[in-house]
Amino acid sequence: MFASKDMEILNKGNTPTFRRGDTISYIDVTAVTAGLARRVTRRKVYDDQENLSDHNNIEIEIRKEREYNIRKEQGRKWRASKKREKEFKKGISILIDEKKPKDTEKLMKITTTTCGKVLTKKTMGKKIAVCISGRKKHQGEKCIEKRRKMQRINAKAGTKPWGKGYQI
Repeated sequence: MFASKDMEILNKGNTPTFRRGDTISYIDVTAVTAGLARRVTRRKVYDDQENLSDHNNIEIEIRKEREYNIRKEQGRKWRASKKREKEFKKGISILIDEKKPKDTEKLMKITTTTCGKVLTKKTMGKKIAVCISGRKKHQGEKCIEKRRKMQRINAKAGTKPWGKGYQI
């Protein structure tokens, strides 16, 4: 099954990935694409770290090929300011005291919630494509103005001018 998807199994070694009492198992499978497998320099199973699970932590070390090849993860971005710093600290402290997170996911959710309440979101500055190429700037602005007006009219009327054929 993995070979048909061009994937390779990285499991090597004799450290169990699962432990409950006296029972041990090598149940966890680490599968990666063939391209990524060439860049894996190390895979280690930690049987001595506590993680609130019967499964052991697995660490994989991947060699970077080129710095510019690696895309940064896109996510939400907020505008941080000194004015909002105290409010943010207070908000996050209250939520942490209330929820008492035990894992990273819950802590991330608390941080995201606090950022959403306290900070303003950054906009990426979308540029609107000019409808009329090669013409004067004000003609392009008129085109955009008319398009927006038409969108408002359609939204108000509840119509979809492109019909159901273009809906997925």
